[in-house]
Amino acid sequence: MGKQQLTHKNLEKFIEFHKINAELIFFEEPVMKSKKASEKIKDGIVFKSILLMADNMPVLCVLKGDSRVSFEKVKEIVDAKEVRMAKAKEVLEHTGYDIGGVPPFGHIKKLLVLVDKRLEKLKDRIIYTGGGSHHHLLRINGEELLNVLKSLTNSKVVDIEE
Repeated sequence: MGKQQLTHKNLEKFIEFHKINAELIFFEEPVMKSKKASEKIKDGIVFKSILLMADNMPVLCVLKGDSRVSFEKVKEIVDAKEVRMAKAKEVLEHTGYDIGGVPPFGHIKKLLVLVDKRLEKLKDRIIYTGGGSHHHLLRINGEELLNVLKSLTNSKVVDIEE
């Protein structure tokens, strides 16, 4: 079975189908890295979606772009012996997206999503996340993002920041 490659078009359809109040913003230059994305936006906060492998189980971590995920905290939360960054082929296999464009929802497989608790304090802010390609960011209100993650993914709001 081949790996299905998803793009910003798939994310756009997911947003429309689920009537999510969000939009995809196109950038001429790649916005794969959180730092680069932060330089491009003026009205919000960048969040990133990092896929980890916890005892070979994929776990997506959603946290502020300038934060680091704590492997120790994730280990404890999911009761795993080993936690590591997913390889590029694992990211594609489990999310459908390339590294640098992974959105927090709309993946090819249903994943456990650990959402850093700091997002709860940003409900009234604009959040930018991976938009399905290296040239797109998803623009969404913090409260809407939390609601979507709670209703459409297997998510937990926890402390995962280092």
